Formats: sequence, structure tokens, C-alpha cells
Amino acid sequence: MQKLIDDLRLSRKFLLVGVLALVMLAVPLGLVLSTGLASLSRSATALSGVAPAVAVAQEVQLMQQHRGQAANVLSGNEAARAPREALQARSIEAMQAQLSAAQAYGNAPIEQRVRKMQADWAQLTQAVGQRSIDTAESFRRHSALIDEQLDILRALVDSAGLALLPQPSGHYLVVAALDYLPRLSEALGQARAAGVALLNGGQADPAGQARVGALVNAARLYDRHAQGALALAMADSAVARQSLAAPAANAQKVAAEAFQMVTQKIVEAQALDTPAADYLRTITAQIDVQMDLLRKATEVMSDDVAARNREVRQLLITTTAVAVAIAALAFWILLLVSRSTTR
Repeated sequence: MQKLIDDLRLSRKFLLVGVLALVMLAVPLGLVLSTGLASLSRSATALSGVAPAVAVAQEVQLMQQHRGQAANVLSGNEAARAPREALQARSIEAMQAQLSAAQAYGNAPIEQRVRKMQADWAQLTQAVGQRSIDTAESFRRHSALIDEQLDILRALVDSAGLALLPQPSGHYLVVAALDYLPRLSEALGQARAAGVALLNGGQADPAGQARVGALVNAARLYDRHAQGALALAMADSAVARQSLAAPAANAQKVAAEAFQMVTQKIVEAQALDTPAADYLRTITAQIDVQMDLLRKATEVMSDDVAARNREVRQLLITTTAVAVAIAALAFWILLLVSRSTTR
């Protein structure tokens, strides 16, 4: 090797040094590009899971509302028949949208679970419409299907890698929007259906009221966790803070009002004399505020990740352009030096 180098002309030695320098530049540049492109790919995969996840959340919201109106109808309130039928139609339409989103996402096991959900939901809504099941069976079957939907939501989050976003704000927004807020909504949704059945019964039921009390306690816990995750996201991201501070504070206030109302009207009530329609309307509006926050948080998360992706992409382009310019300049200088040594 030494003899080979000694035998080279001086110009060739300069060229050799230049080539080695270019290789030394190319290796770290390649690592930077590889890491950056991998990060962009992971973020793109994560963002592809947002639309089907939101579709699940929207369908869950309608399923929960249908459970409440089904309890209303099956416990003797004939006035709830038309609202229940309207919710049935809307939920079936939303279920088709959920299936379309799952198909677009391209995960076969998740798509199969959504197809089965679609069939099971059609059977349940038909059974409620025909009144072939009672209030307790309706509540059980609704809740079982909603639990499966929440499992599908978790499968989407895991499959897309949403919980593994490198940005702290993105991670905490996913945790709040796609874990704790759906759980909060479901705890309050069960309290809605159970409370309507109790109010239509019109008689104190200590065991039933205690079950609703347990749901309120669970909802309080999920609310604290959701608000904690949102606070961490807002601490990390100015965009999240500007977009979510007011909606999060309002949702927390409305959730506290829901806990108080359910406790007063159901859990601690000596006489269950609140009109079921009033209770249903009020708690539905309170749950809707939580679901609005869910959608807003996922929107902010998606926008935040997309913005950071643009920054990473621009950084990669700038880094590559600068490195290529430096390499070209160095190579040009080496050529000049090499030519000067041959004169």
C-alpha cells in the first residue's frame, strides 16, 4: 500500500485525499438522511391511522347515544321510539364510513373485526326495534360491542404507531384523545343509559344507583388522566396550547357538571323523579363536549406532526444541498490543485 501511494503522482495523491474526504462526508450524511427518512416514514404511517381512529370514535359516540335511547324505549318511554330509530339509521351509516376508513387503511385483521362489528350492530339494533330483548340485555350487548370498538381503536393506535410519535406533544395528545377521552365518554354513556332506565322505573334502586355511582367514579378518573395528558401536550407545544387550552378547560368544567348532575339526580337521589328526557338531553350534551375535544385534539396532533414533518423534510433538503455544495467546491479546488501540480 505504501509503495502504491509513493508511486502516485502528486496530483493523484491530492485526488485520493479528496475522494477519502468525500467518503467521510457521505457516511454521516447518509446516516442523517436515513434517520430523517425513517422518521418521516413512521410519522406518515402514524398519520394514516388517524382517519380510521376518528371514524371509530364517531361511531362509538352514536352507539352510546343509541344505547341510551334503547334503554329509554325498552323501559317504557314510547316518545323515544322515533329518536332511537333516527340514531339507528345514523349509526348504520357511520358504521359503513368506519368500514370504508378501515379498508383505506389496509389492515386486514382490523377490517375483518369492523365487518363483524357491522353485522353484530345490525342484529342488535334490529332486536331493539322489535323489542325482542329487555333493557338489561340491551345494555349488556351495547356495552360489549362498544368495548370491542374501543379494542379496535387501540389496535389502530398500535398498528399505526400513533402512541410512539417522537414528539412529546403528539404522544400525549394521542393518549388523551384516543385512550382516556373515549373511556370517559363510555363511563358517562353507561351512566346515561342506566340512569334513564332507573328514572323511567321511578322507584329507588340502591343497587342500580350504586352501579351508576361506580361509573361516575371511573369517569372522574378518566377525566383526570385525560386532562393530565392534555396539560403535558400543551406544555410541550405552543400550537397545542393555543388550540386546546380553552376547549380542554371547558370540557373539564362540563365533565364536573356531569358528575354532579348524575350524583344528585341518580346516585344520591331519594326519589327518582327527574324526567328521563331532561336527564338524557343534558348528559348527552355533556358527553358531546368531551367528544368534540377528542376530535379537536386529534386534529391538532395531526397538524402538529405534519408541521414537524415539513420541518424535518426541509432540514434534510437543506443539509443535503449544503453537503453537496461543499463536496462540489472541495472537488473543484482539488482539481485546480491537481492541475497546478502537473504543470
